[in-house]
This record gives sequence, structure tokens and C-alpha cells, in this order.
Amino acid sequence: ILLSKASEESAPARPPKFTPMLATPGYEPFERAGWWFEPKFDGVRTLLYLEGEDVRLISRTGRDQTGTYPELGRVYRRISAVNAVLDGEIVATDDKGHTSFELLQQRMNLAGRSEIERIRRKIPVELVVFDILWLDGEDLTKLPLSERRERLQDVVMEDKGIRLVYW
Repeated sequence: ILLSKASEESAPARPPKFTPMLATPGYEPFERAGWWFEPKFDGVRTLLYLEGEDVRLISRTGRDQTGTYPELGRVYRRISAVNAVLDGEIVATDDKGHTSFELLQQRMNLAGRSEIERIRRKIPVELVVFDILWLDGEDLTKLPLSERRERLQDVVMEDKGIRLVYW
């Protein structure tokens, strides 16, 4: 896949404040055209705001989580965009590769830099991305999810720290 980064001039607009779309429980499993199902990850929902090389992680309640998960500040290298807003979930995985809320709880709400750095080495996190809401000056929220997913796959290269949800 050939990726090229858009120029700063082509994407001057800044995104508005978004809130994550939350899952709706209550349905029994079924198969029907037009419905997509995604796994439950037991993580922390977040919006990733990208502006150049600046990454901010904003919780669903509006709290800035960037300092709590400093390793995710480098994911801009895997996103081919000048500015973007990605909707996802921060997760920690156990030694079997399963997401673990218990592990993630040890990372949540830490404030001291040395404490964050110490636990970061022990319990790394990654961002699992569901959706793209904004891309290089364009609000994508009015597009069908299928089109947003195509755009998401075009601009995110999965690697350590960031992966996509597939359905």
C-alpha cells in the first residue's frame, strides 16, 4: 500500500469536539444485512485527535488522557493525515493476547510521570480503532459507516500501538 501524507495547506480546518458513539446492548445475536458486530474489548473508550505530530487522547467524558498513555503519542507515524479524529478504545493485553480490564486498571488514573513510566514498561497499551470521524478538514460523520471504514483503512497502517477492528 502506498500512503502519502496530505500537505498542511490542504487541511487547514480544525475538527469540532466529538463524543464517541457508544454501543447499545440488548440484542440477541443474529445475522442480517446492514448490521455489523464488533467484539467487546474491555478497554477505555477514547477519541484520538491528530494534528500533524501532535496526538491528544480524550476520554468519553472529555478528560485528556494523553499523559496517562504516553506510548500512544507516537501513533501519528502510522496515520497518513494532517489532521484526523479516530474513535477507538485503549486496551491492555495479557500474555495470551486477550484484552484485560484488570491490567488496564493499573494504568488508569495515574498522574506522576515516574509512576506512569514504570507501569508503562510492565503493562503496555494500544489503541484499537473503530471509526474515523474527521480527516484533513472534512467531517466524515454524515457518511455511511462502510465509507468511513474504507477511509480508515486507507489512512491507518497497523503496527505496535495501533490496530483496526475488522468485521
